[in-house]
Amino acid sequence: KRQVKNAEQIIKWSFNYESLIRRLENQLLKWVNNCDWTQYKIIGFSVCFHQLFASLAAARAIKNKASQVPIVFGGSSCSAGAGQSLLNAFPFIDFIIEGEGEERLLALCDYISGLRSSTLPENIFTRKSGSQGALQRKSLSVTKQLASLGDLPVPDYNDYFATQKQWFSHTPFIPVLPIEFSRGCCWNKCTFCNLNIQWCGYRYKKAAQVMHEVKTLVARHSCLDFTFVDNMLPATESRHFFKMTTEDHSDFNFFAEIRSAKGKVPLGDIFSIYRRGGLSTVQIGIESLSSCLLHKMQKGISVIQNLATMREAQENSLSLEGNLILHFPGSTQ
Repeated sequence: KRQVKNAEQIIKWSFNYESLIRRLENQLLKWVNNCDWTQYKIIGFSVCFHQLFASLAAARAIKNKASQVPIVFGGSSCSAGAGQSLLNAFPFIDFIIEGEGEERLLALCDYISGLRSSTLPENIFTRKSGSQGALQRKSLSVTKQLASLGDLPVPDYNDYFATQKQWFSHTPFIPVLPIEFSRGCCWNKCTFCNLNIQWCGYRYKKAAQVMHEVKTLVARHSCLDFTFVDNMLPATESRHFFKMTTEDHSDFNFFAEIRSAKGKVPLGDIFSIYRRGGLSTVQIGIESLSSCLLHKMQKGISVIQNLATMREAQENSLSLEGNLILHFPGSTQ
């Protein structure tokens, strides 16, 4: 006990916030100064979850080195009013893309290069020249998105692996690659969630397409570890997918976010299929073990369903991660 206590004191005494900030800033500037940013025609940041402040720091440092290169921000943290406020508050941001990014980013690249279009594509913010930061906003169209995720190609991670090999060639490395099964949320009613405001509706790929992507990435990068970036897996297609990975007999390892729900197929059977197919860790939107709080959050889930989900995960040897939301508005002690 004395050793543990002394270790805690050492950790507490050795932590210095200002020193940590200086080290982070020095590392950032070292990275920025080692790259010729003027070689690029556009520099983009995809911003979600906890990425905003780091992206702002990097964007400002890059702009100081290459003021003429346009910087664009996009992602869920830039949707709705947040995107406009970012553009107003931070002059080193040149464009904000609102909504789904692929087609809009392609159109913005064409616009900057002077190809195809001489006008700014819709759902993109910028500043009018000479208007002291006033926003120019094209008409919004939340339905202007990919009609089908089946049109998406297999993700290209070659640059990532090339950079890793260049800088860390002698470092043991087990990659975990992100893959995408779906976009949006079929429930989309939780009062605390803003993860789906850049999308309209819930779309997902067929199991065969996701399996093709996984097999392609395995062959390309010798990688067996994957993390699904979905807010929730599509119920039926994900079962088909994990049956395919079971039959493949490869030593796959997957992480995914799922939703506590009571459906036609028993949850224990679903988790059994997931686990045999290589899903090892799940993050479940537990949020609370209080009925009144779940009701206020509009989760559509009961406490007993949350408990049943946790139990079934344990019984099927699934490592379970989850969140409990504290101090939710209207909650009591």
